[in-house]
Amino acid sequence: MRKILLVLDGIVAKDFLETLTKKYYGKNQYIVVTPSSTIVPLKIPETFEVHLFDPTSARKMGAILSKEITDAFVVMEDPSERQIVYESIRKFSARIRLTVLDGERHLEDKNLYCLAQAPLVTSRLVERLPNVPVVARNIGLGEGEVMQASVPFGSSFAYRTIGSIQQKNWKIVALYRGGRMILAKYSLVIQPNDSLLIVGEPSVLSEVYRRIKEDIGQFPAPFGNNIFLYCDMTKESLEAIKKQIGEALWLHDKLKNNRLYIRLINPCDFEALEEFKALDQGAVNVNIEYRLTTLTSVLKEDFEHYGGIGLILLSDRLFSTALHRRVLYELGVPVMKLGEENFSQTQETVVVLTDKLEESEKISSVVFDLSSQIGNDVWLYDFDPDSSFRGESLEHYDNIARIFNKKLEIITSSTQNPILWLKKRENVLQILPYNKGVAKARLFWFFSTDIERLCFQLKKHHQLFVPVAV
Repeated sequence: MRKILLVLDGIVAKDFLETLTKKYYGKNQYIVVTPSSTIVPLKIPETFEVHLFDPTSARKMGAILSKEITDAFVVMEDPSERQIVYESIRKFSARIRLTVLDGERHLEDKNLYCLAQAPLVTSRLVERLPNVPVVARNIGLGEGEVMQASVPFGSSFAYRTIGSIQQKNWKIVALYRGGRMILAKYSLVIQPNDSLLIVGEPSVLSEVYRRIKEDIGQFPAPFGNNIFLYCDMTKESLEAIKKQIGEALWLHDKLKNNRLYIRLINPCDFEALEEFKALDQGAVNVNIEYRLTTLTSVLKEDFEHYGGIGLILLSDRLFSTALHRRVLYELGVPVMKLGEENFSQTQETVVVLTDKLEESEKISSVVFDLSSQIGNDVWLYDFDPDSSFRGESLEHYDNIARIFNKKLEIITSSTQNPILWLKKRENVLQILPYNKGVAKARLFWFFSTDIERLCFQLKKHHQLFVPVAV
């Protein structure tokens, strides 16, 4: 048991001692010196030894100082009295670790820690301001690597599972809800008014806080703020590339992203390049990769070089390559596989429920967010040959629809295969979970019953694959 000296006087000292006697008295022995009995609580634990005398008396202080004292705290209102007490303690020993509230700094004293009261009060006042993050200053490095942020109604983080949020250089470690702490886990759904406990690089946390406070209808946030279109001119016809660029420009106009990057790799039609270069203006950036390269190399380089990649667009042909799908899956960014239809004519966003209910629910906020921005109705298709329909997921989607103020059409069927149903639909955007099954090679797809893999083979519709894994 360590012996600690407390020299106390004033309002702050009184509150300090009351807190110690109620919560933190079990592991240490305390010697309390104070000139006023009003500072001492009525009930005091046995580990506290109280002395009532003027601590500026060098004789009386000398009588209680001993080599067993390892630490001392001086909390006094009068600056001159603080200095006298400091000198008395230092005259006895230079090895005692001394903490002085608003004390005078002595650079040569390596065992002295002066705690300034004004910055502490200021930081607490600032934390009470609306839309200001609570940053931990007294743990870790104290540089803002630990942050607490509340989730408002309408946040792009609300009603999403923690596992569905890409967390690079930062992590959600816990959340506070209803007066209790809940440790973070992959499937935990974030609710409005939850307070998230986040750790990470201070510069990254500032951007994360901004994203948490953003309103609904911010896709591609919280994945990122920019759209990237990739075109390989050796694998696509000129007309196909022009259509893909047109689709990207339409999405860029509709969505609340910051910039659109058009990445042209392996150029072979230099006359067309001049036409594409003319698009490079404002928030549209046309970047031509003249060296012979591969899509996977460019993807990895861009992910390291550019910040805030929130949505990747590419053709069905590029997405059909297993290596591309695997790399995209590992990047953890939503991927739009562009279909034969025109985006400007899409009217419906479709989700086909599967037995992997957790994955279907994880993509729900993206479904309604994106649909709200492009003006699509939302259709939910629940197919089960045994008519054992997925009530919990249907209810979940119905709740999210109310939040986004979107009409939800629900179709349940025990007879009509969802693939056949999709083939009959026109002007549809389908949204699917981007799981490991989609990332695997097509070799084993013939034997698969997974809706994601079977739907993937449809080329007519645009399909958005939303990552559901960290």
